[in-house]
Amino acid sequence: MSLYRCVPVVHASRQFSSSAVRTDFMSWFKRNKNKDTSSTTVVNAQPELQKDTKEVINEIESGKTTEVKSSTVTKLSLTDDDFIGVDITTKEKEIRSLKLNNVPFNEWLSEDKVSTTEQLEQILLECYQETFGAVPSEKKLKKPFESLVDKFTYTKLLQSKSGYIIPDYQLTMLQTPVEFKKWFETKVLSGSLAKFKESEPNAIDLSNVKFPPNVYVVPDIKPSVKKQKVKKILEEVNALEAQHEREAIEKAKSEA
Repeated sequence: MSLYRCVPVVHASRQFSSSAVRTDFMSWFKRNKNKDTSSTTVVNAQPELQKDTKEVINEIESGKTTEVKSSTVTKLSLTDDDFIGVDITTKEKEIRSLKLNNVPFNEWLSEDKVSTTEQLEQILLECYQETFGAVPSEKKLKKPFESLVDKFTYTKLLQSKSGYIIPDYQLTMLQTPVEFKKWFETKVLSGSLAKFKESEPNAIDLSNVKFPPNVYVVPDIKPSVKKQKVKKILEEVNALEAQHEREAIEKAKSEA
């Protein structure tokens, strides 16, 4: 009786692949293995000094201070390939840029902002049709919204198509499409909304608001005008100080 042993045949194959350049420890040696060293400039500083090893050991054991003098001066022309690893600051910057590019930004406001009455009326009509699915009449435009869902849908379309954000206070107080139309006519088309800047402390425009006689509104002054006024005041102060010093010197001379 004879036994037979079956050995499975294993076929090995080598796949070709390409990957990004790795700046690890071994890759640094591979890059610099055949590097041309002829570009290195060597300048002879002084004749070569050689000492016997025993002599150097005796000097160290005896405590003598031996001045180390190099026989050559080597100038190194290093590049990024001569260093192992990656700069941490550069790597972190690349990671942040990659994350920022992958963030989806929802730009829901139209870049073409409404500027005329005809455009506003067309936008109001489109918003009403998309919200309620019917052509509005004058009576329906004056009727308050029946639910908050309808009002939210209508106002979001109105802001998206017009290119302007309606303040939360106006979204709460205005109840009909006609009221929103009047607000756009008085605030947006008139240009008064352009004066409102949230980045500035004096963002509210009070030029056309009437107050009682005991209320005084200080007019808004541009920062450039303020800087010019401060500069002028400082120049006057410096001139007065210089004049005061000259008068004091002349007075001291006359008394002497």
